[in-house]
Amino acid sequence: AWARSARAVIDGLRDEVRLASAREVCLQPCLRDVRREHFLFVGDRLGGLVDYGAMGVDRVALDLSRLLGDWIGPDREGRAEALAAYERIRPLPPAEVELIPILERAAAVLSGGRWVRWQ
Repeated sequence: AWARSARAVIDGLRDEVRLASAREVCLQPCLRDVRREHFLFVGDRLGGLVDYGAMGVDRVALDLSRLLGDWIGPDREGRAEALAAYERIRPLPPAEVELIPILERAAAVLSGGRWVRWQ
């Protein structure tokens, strides 16, 4: 089922990723594994982070695509609010913002393939 679904989107996605890879964006240290369980809160304040195993230099859009997908999902209003909060600390150039949905779509296809290989 995954292979059929992937085939239906892979050609268009391949072209999107190819074009996106040519965009110049800032590289900086990123967690690259921003799942909810890696953030420790004390009340409504961040108290700590765990599991730095995937950390490395990458595009901020990669972390944001994973964070938005895992924490907020398809809620457009919630996503806009989250990005606005992030941009109050570090403004995002348009090239980075445009990468976020492309990286999310690519991750959806690739993570399915990874899961199939694990089985």
